[in-house]
Amino acid sequence: MSTAATSSTSTASFADTLKLYSPQKATYLWFIINAVCLFVSAALVVLVAHGPESRGDHFARQCYLIYNLGTSIVWCTEVALHLLGDGESDGGSGTGSNENESILVSRREKLAKYVELVLAAYFVLDSAYVVARWKMKLDHTSAMLGDLVVNVLVYAWATVVTWRLTKRDMDYYERIDSEARSKERTGV
Repeated sequence: MSTAATSSTSTASFADTLKLYSPQKATYLWFIINAVCLFVSAALVVLVAHGPESRGDHFARQCYLIYNLGTSIVWCTEVALHLLGDGESDGGSGTGSNENESILVSRREKLAKYVELVLAAYFVLDSAYVVARWKMKLDHTSAMLGDLVVNVLVYAWATVVTWRLTKRDMDYYERIDSEARSKERTGV
């Protein structure tokens, strides 16, 4: 087997492995990740809200910088994995009765995800820039509390959405299991 063929096979295998971690396939994993981000966001709101007069202000700023860069990377990863797994089935739920309408909705959703990926990538770069400003001892905290409050709201929403997807997937697999048990009992 040629090196190019081996490389192509390993790249396809790697892409297939990544698809297993897409939000469409690993809904419970992304529910947990979003719930952890929600919890950390809320904890940082409390930490930062104590204000610059508190002794823990320097610690709060460091935590915020790590958090901001980390959540931006998580967001970028989530959207990229979503796009990678986009051609996959999402558990059997249809988006519409009309096939053309379904394709149009799918294209809009895909375009929205690409826009979201660009935004997420921008925030990764912005977060890295803020870390660089902090390393140079320049001010970076003007909007820290506002950013955290917005993040609490966003991660609360993301947690609810991923829980609903997880619940939908669990219901789908329970229905399949129930049908299989029913067939076993009837001997079909």
